[in-house]
Amino acid sequence: MADQTLYTLWLLLTGKPGTRKTCALLRAMLPEKAYHASEEELIALLGEKDAKPFFNKDLAPAMKVLQTCKDKGIRIAAFHDAIYPEKLREIEDPPAALFYYGNLPEQRMPTLGIVGTRKCSTAAAGLAATFSCSLALSGFQIVSGMANGVDTYVHKGPLVKGYPSFAVLGCGVDVVYPKQNQTLYDILKEHGGLISEYPPGTIPFAGNFPRRNRIISGLSDGVLVVECPPKSGSMSTARFAVEQNRTLFAIPAAPNDHVNTGTGELIKKGAVFCTDPTDVMREFTPLYGDRITPTVVWLESVQKPSEQTAENPKKTSSPKPKPKQEAPAPAPKQKPSLCGDEESVYNAFHGDENLSADEISQRTGIPFHRVLPILQGLELAGHVEALPSSLFRLK
Repeated sequence: MADQTLYTLWLLLTGKPGTRKTCALLRAMLPEKAYHASEEELIALLGEKDAKPFFNKDLAPAMKVLQTCKDKGIRIAAFHDAIYPEKLREIEDPPAALFYYGNLPEQRMPTLGIVGTRKCSTAAAGLAATFSCSLALSGFQIVSGMANGVDTYVHKGPLVKGYPSFAVLGCGVDVVYPKQNQTLYDILKEHGGLISEYPPGTIPFAGNFPRRNRIISGLSDGVLVVECPPKSGSMSTARFAVEQNRTLFAIPAAPNDHVNTGTGELIKKGAVFCTDPTDVMREFTPLYGDRITPTVVWLESVQKPSEQTAENPKKTSSPKPKPKQEAPAPAPKQKPSLCGDEESVYNAFHGDENLSADEISQRTGIPFHRVLPILQGLELAGHVEALPSSLFRLK
């Protein structure tokens, strides 16, 4: 299969990721046969204009990508491989290959894509984490895009209970984007999955993300849209879901939310009205009843940094100085009720010091790969705060 993978990479690089002409060749013949096909055969299948790029038989770029993947430990699932996700193979324009760290979703388990706006509200952050955590506990595999906002909380939700998720990227799997999700990236790389149709080193070009969305829905049995404006990437994922015959779910926006009206439009067009994780579970019980154990955990303590919205007040005449009053002593921090490894990680912090996951691992004896999910869970619960340079501190 190594040779077949090489020819698949030639096909992908020659035809560009996700293009219809590449998909046409994938469905018509094996990549090796396409490579050896004559110009006349290619023209007969694709037409002269679309066939012309495949006249180039240079395998050097494909060999370079193959070596890069080997050097970086990036795994490849080519279209004709047995490990290639069957759900994805069925869509109209499947990727020629998937590059991935970690794992791909298991074929026999229910899988849900959850997406939403990058500029999410605090309520949406809590709902994203609640739904993803509850559904992971119930037996679902969770897929999202690791973008800022809703996607980030979708991935963090399952980590509260130690469950992984899968992120489909609009760049190479060896590129961390957005940068502030470095810790989340590290966790999913080891205990979940980072997936892309783009070769290693591909930068996060804006045009990649709309195409990426068809893979999120393609890997999933259904897609849940948490919160979004009417024109957004989440709406494109919803459209792909409908085209791919996936079940579409949407959480209604608050009546006074005049920005994130996209989910309301989806519900009007037939998306399943969804206010509780059990609404999703109920839809898939007939198909996956033996693999779903309904469990709901409401993560109401999710905290999202508020944006500065107040304008600078106009200057007026200087007020009379108020007599100085001694500030009341700050109330002592209430230690949360934790147990096991969570308590050990929390107790590793002494006062207001900033610690890395590696330092916490050394202090507690808990393996590094286990410390990261615990920190993400404590952050989501509002007990610790993530800082730049992959540091943490108590809140």
